Amino acid sequence: MNSGIIATRYATALWKLVSKKGTAGKVYSQAGIILRAFSGIPEFSSAMAYPQSASIERKILLLQSCVAPDSLEPGIEKLARLMNRNGRIAHLRLALLDFLNIYRDENGIKMVRITTASEDDKMLDIAGNIDDGRPAKQISVTHRVDPSIIGGFIYESWGKRLDCSIKGSLERVREQMIEKNKRLV
Repeated sequence: MNSGIIATRYATALWKLVSKKGTAGKVYSQAGIILRAFSGIPEFSSAMAYPQSASIERKILLLQSCVAPDSLEPGIEKLARLMNRNGRIAHLRLALLDFLNIYRDENGIKMVRITTASEDDKMLDIAGNIDDGRPAKQISVTHRVDPSIIGGFIYESWGKRLDCSIKGSLERVREQMIEKNKRLV
């Protein structure tokens, strides 16, 4: 079975559980913290991904250490125990990612990533005001600096990318020139 489908089913079950209990916001927050541990600490990922790498109790302790000093939300603990019992613990990371997406969709949270060439770039204000046609109750903006784009900005949201950078414009011109030269030969 496809790992994306498996993760989505577990994420949906977690969403239903925690939304009924009213703890979805706390689970959302803790899931984000745990996912940063997955991406930032390779040893954490390997310890969590393989059923034989550690007992479920040790895995729960690892999850707890991520959210300390708070206590681990019972919904996340139940999810980890269920996935471990079913031999699906390797999909925990994907299930938490899917949960974040479900939470954002249900709560109208729009995630936007803006890349500019410098830290104090005025393009950040311009890009932050782009209306992509999807209503949002809340917008969460992540700013990234990449000097290689030379100027302008790159706006990413809802799986779409708007490249208004100088580097992107130059690349598109280069591709057009190559395509026109191919027709001449």
